[in-house]
Amino acid sequence: MTFVAKAKWGLLFVVCTLMYGCYGPLLLLSQVDGKLQYDPSQVAWLTELVKLIVSITLLSNQSILKRFSFREALPYFIPALCYFVNANICPRLMDHLDPATFSALSNIKVVITTLLYIIIMKRYPSSLQISALAILTAASAIHSYGLSVTGGKSDVSYHKGEPMEMRASVYGVVLLLCGVSLTSFASVYTEYIMKRGYAVSLHKQSMYLYSSGVTFNTLAVLWKMQDGRQFFSRD
Repeated sequence: MTFVAKAKWGLLFVVCTLMYGCYGPLLLLSQVDGKLQYDPSQVAWLTELVKLIVSITLLSNQSILKRFSFREALPYFIPALCYFVNANICPRLMDHLDPATFSALSNIKVVITTLLYIIIMKRYPSSLQISALAILTAASAIHSYGLSVTGGKSDVSYHKGEPMEMRASVYGVVLLLCGVSLTSFASVYTEYIMKRGYAVSLHKQSMYLYSSGVTFNTLAVLWKMQDGRQFFSRD
């Protein structure tokens, strides 16, 4: 691998790490008086719609849209459903977990993903990777134990100039574990079906996945609008 290629992968790694680490703090900053001013389902719907539009745009030059197959698309409903549930769980976690605790405990996703890789993909980690996973698991366990001992409260941090205690409830931890388990399974299963259907264009497979996500989130938004809620409105 050339220096330029290594630099590109390194830059991609840094950007992805920053994006992943900013999720919790940005979610907290989007709250007003401790409450979200938007419906998570609508945000998830917009996100999936943008990704679907990008996939279709990349497909437009390949003349593949005419050969849409429901049979090919069906397996992607499973990971799309997992992502849909997680997208609606995560915003509500801020009521039970502070951003630092959310980010720390979310690292357990790496462990769950590795276990699923072994089960589904039949791929085994190296000794170095196992050591890294052991350290990560121990760190998450120590953090969780510390919060349980202190009653879900730890050091004081600050949000908008106001002191904010680090907190974590049992309900929030369980909800987070459910969310990371769903996304871990979805990511591994998606890779499994994509590699199994290697003859199908990657953009076409992405279109199947995101169209499924748009479908689930559209149903959720329409269901909530039955109660008289307006689109792009929290109430």
